[in-house]
Amino acid sequence: MNGEQVTIGNDAITRTFSIADGKLKTVEIYNNRAETTLFPEEGSEEFIIKRTKKDAAGQQPIDQTGWTATADSEEKVGEGAGNGLAQCLIDNNAGTIWHTQYKDDSGKPLDTKPGMPHELVVDLGRPTTFKSFSYDPRYTQQNGTSINGNIKDYALWVSSENDAPSIEGDYEQAGWTKVAEGAFNYEGNKGEPIHVNISDEKLDSCTDVRFVRLVAT
Repeated sequence: MNGEQVTIGNDAITRTFSIADGKLKTVEIYNNRAETTLFPEEGSEEFIIKRTKKDAAGQQPIDQTGWTATADSEEKVGEGAGNGLAQCLIDNNAGTIWHTQYKDDSGKPLDTKPGMPHELVVDLGRPTTFKSFSYDPRYTQQNGTSINGNIKDYALWVSSENDAPSIEGDYEQAGWTKVAEGAFNYEGNKGEPIHVNISDEKLDSCTDVRFVRLVAT
């Protein structure tokens, strides 16, 4: 690095970039073996340097100690002991899943399975501020778009109340604020986390949050 220029290379080729004014631009490319220098024409390339977050510390995962999760429906029998429960969605274990109910307590298949939408409420245990969230789909050797159990359309709501507001009726009147909604993109995904940044206009609502509500619409 030399002032506002950076050179990267090896014994075959080196490339010098200008990093002035927050922009990345090639100044020259030198071919060591041919002893030839190339200069890009004006306007041939230009990159704007932007960071996804203002503070690198803000990109770190939040401590999940003390978090609890409840859901409108969970499978207590069919997925094995301790699996299928709402709490599995926040246990940081890719080998467990949250699944809506499809068997009764005796292990017999339900005649009628609970319908959409499905809701999961996470109690963060303390006022918490965040700028993004991630969702881990069910692991599969195939593309996750149509895999059984994966959420397609979603909405994310938050509340700073001391007690979780009702999830029945009008959500906003009950004390919930919607901070994100959309469809999870599973293209090429085999269970890797899907990350979603909260939009700038919704960040204030994600300050000192106590409850987070994920709705699979």
